[in-house]
Amino acid sequence: DTPIIVKGIKTGESDPIFHYASDGTITLGYTLSDFKITDIYKTNEDKEIQKGATIQIFENEAYDKESNTNYHMCGYEKMNQNEEYLLFIRHSTSDECYIPMGVVFGKVSLSETNKVSDFFSKNTNEIVQNVLAQAKEKYQ
Repeated sequence: DTPIIVKGIKTGESDPIFHYASDGTITLGYTLSDFKITDIYKTNEDKEIQKGATIQIFENEAYDKESNTNYHMCGYEKMNQNEEYLLFIRHSTSDECYIPMGVVFGKVSLSETNKVSDFFSKNTNEIVQNVLAQAKEKYQ
């Protein structure tokens, strides 16, 4: 059901972006990463999705230097700089960026064995590893 499947390399990232509650606590943290597309496997005719184009990816992880705290959504970990990934994404409905589908399932490292956050139980970790390995095998 993913509208866009692309392969490419993370080439850069913004400073972390935080949203705050009225009492000053962080309610959301994320990073916008630059991603250069090298191959397209599926597209919904999005004009930005072209070989060689660089798009912004909404990554559900942000590091707060002040509190030495890493914020993330459901175990998502940012892509590594200059590494190759397979992304299952959709265009954001509110911003000019793309969002990985299924949180951790939408990003498959092609540079290393996919590590999964300690956020998951051992059993769930094995399921996630299996799904990511199947995606890597199908599209690499």
